[in-house]
Amino acid sequence: AWSQGEVKHILLGIGVNMNNRLPPTLTEATTLSDELGTEVDIDRFLHDLLKRLDQGLGKLEKEPDGILEAWRGLSSTLGRWVEVVACSGEIFRGVAVDIDHDGALVLKAGGRRRRVVSGSLRGTTIKF
Repeated sequence: AWSQGEVKHILLGIGVNMNNRLPPTLTEATTLSDELGTEVDIDRFLHDLLKRLDQGLGKLEKEPDGILEAWRGLSSTLGRWVEVVACSGEIFRGVAVDIDHDGALVLKAGGRRRRVVSGSLRGTTIKF
């Protein structure tokens, strides 16, 4: 939340598979320990993550459009058919076409665009 050009609070959800074992059904998922070939120090990871988030916040305040473009460029969701399950249980389906200036995922389906502010991404199955 912003107030008078100042960050009042941030709510951020990040899911990171670190040293856990994944079920074989999660074929597109991986863990940091599998990728690195060694167990990850969770405290060090958290310290480094918070430091980078703090640096990113500074960049966000100075150049928000640059951060948004980088985010779009790194997204593996954009251009794919997705299902998002909202906290209410409502399911939104469509092609992920954009991330808007508020950080909402923009889905397009049936000629309509819908902004999704929060929810769980259920699938990214079709590459366009």
